Parts: sequence; structure tokens; C-alpha cells
Amino acid sequence: MNWIIHNGELVQAGDAQIPLQSRAVAYGDGCFETFRCYEGRFLELDKHLDRLQAAMDYLGLDIIDQLSHSALKEQLEQLVGQNQAASQQSVIRLQVWREGPLGYKPDARAGVGWTITMKPLPANISDPVSLVQVRTRRIPQDALSCSFKLSNGINYIRASLEAREQNADDALMLTINDYVSETTIANIFWLKEQTIYTPNLECDILPGITRGILSSIIRNRSEYKLVKGRFEAKELDHAEAVWVCNSLREIRPVERIGENTYKTKYPVYKKLRKEFQNYKKEHLESLA
Repeated sequence: MNWIIHNGELVQAGDAQIPLQSRAVAYGDGCFETFRCYEGRFLELDKHLDRLQAAMDYLGLDIIDQLSHSALKEQLEQLVGQNQAASQQSVIRLQVWREGPLGYKPDARAGVGWTITMKPLPANISDPVSLVQVRTRRIPQDALSCSFKLSNGINYIRASLEAREQNADDALMLTINDYVSETTIANIFWLKEQTIYTPNLECDILPGITRGILSSIIRNRSEYKLVKGRFEAKELDHAEAVWVCNSLREIRPVERIGENTYKTKYPVYKKLRKEFQNYKKEHLESLA
């Protein structure tokens, strides 16, 4: 998959250039979305594009015509076709950044730049994952919005480095008030006695699109009760099953958090995965 979209044009990935003095390089001054391409079709694509535009509005970026829903869908269609990716599953990343000179006071007249890239979906993307609680806390919503995927991911990178040092796949992050929040890349759920728990929006989480789908499935298509709230990490100690979810990995079981281990072949996974597949069949959309 050697072709990308750069500022609205199809180009070879190696030919795209961003200046070293770019605000994207200097500050990570931008936002992005990642989502899965299912053999040329997409799940809840409009919600991803809505969130991207909301992030741009939060950052004060100009939503130009070429970044409208219809224009981006045309660019995605071009990209899928040029990379001959309509027969395989892929990872799409849509990145937007602010143009203009450096400095913490951006030029109100500065434009925007963007890229759309794609790569094959990794084969092991649904394998069980190990987590470890880390010292790095989630940035509070009052300090920086948790509702969007902002380009400067140092908070997540620090947490991920801690997890790697402890031989875990990902970090379990807490709020500054010691409540369970999320991992660096996914929302978290767990099961206890027919009740499924997940952190609420007060826990500085990214309200993931797959999290929303899964919450709806639990409420409307399962026998489980769903409770969203603020939970201390000890609540996970005696969970029957734990899993994470995002738009790329869908539902991924957790096999270990620190010293605690969990069953990765459990009825709840079979039930929720089946219902998620049914949801996909009903909602996958093509670009044409």
C-alpha cells in the first residue's frame, strides 16, 4: 500500500513531504482518526468524520471544503482503489495539522494540511492482551479535552513505555483521583456476576465509537446489565472477564493485569462478538 492522500492528492508515500518547521512536527498541533476498512467498506465512518471535525473545531482549525464528509469519502475511495485494497482489511489513519509559523500563538489565517494513509490490518490484532497499572495518569478533561484524538500523544507514550518496562502489552491508566480510565489505545470493560462495568465520561476517557456500539449491544442484545461509573482499580481484581475495545481491534480479551489473570475463552466474549458481527452486517457501508 504505497499510495497515500496528501493535501487532497494521490501521491506515493515516499514523495510526501512535511517541512521540519511544520507545526505538526514542532508541537503535534493537530488531530487524527484511525479506523478499519473492511474490504472497501466502513463501520460508522460518519461518526469518525464527525469526531474529526469536532476536534478541528476544538483546535480552531479551518474545516475547508476538501475536509468535508463527502470530499473525504471521495479521497478514501480513490485511496482504496489505487492501493487495490478492496479485497482485504486495512487500517486507515486520517491526520490533520495546522499550517503556519511556529509559536504558541497560531496565525488565525493559517491553513491546514492533511494525509490519509492505509496499511494492512495486522494478523494478531485480536489476540489476548496483557495490561499493567502504570504511574502515568490520564490528563484531566479540565486540562485538555479527552473527547478527541489529538496529535500530541506524549501522555499515552509515557504510559506505554512504563508498560513495556514491565513486559505488558499496554498500560492500564488511572485518573488523577485513582479511578480506572482506559488503556493507551482502548476502552475497558469487565464482567462480575452478570453485570458489565466500564468507566464513565467523568473518568477522562476517550468516548470510543466501538465503546458506544458495544454499550448499545450490551443493553439491547444481551442478558447482561451495564453499569458506567467511577471504579477503583481493585474492582478488577475479582472480575470474571476483562476486555478492551476500539475501532481496529473490535473486542479483545485481557489475559492479565499485573499479577491477576483472567479467562480469555469465556461465554461473554462469544456472546458479544457474535452480536458485534451481527451489528457489522447491518451497518457496514460502502463509499459508492
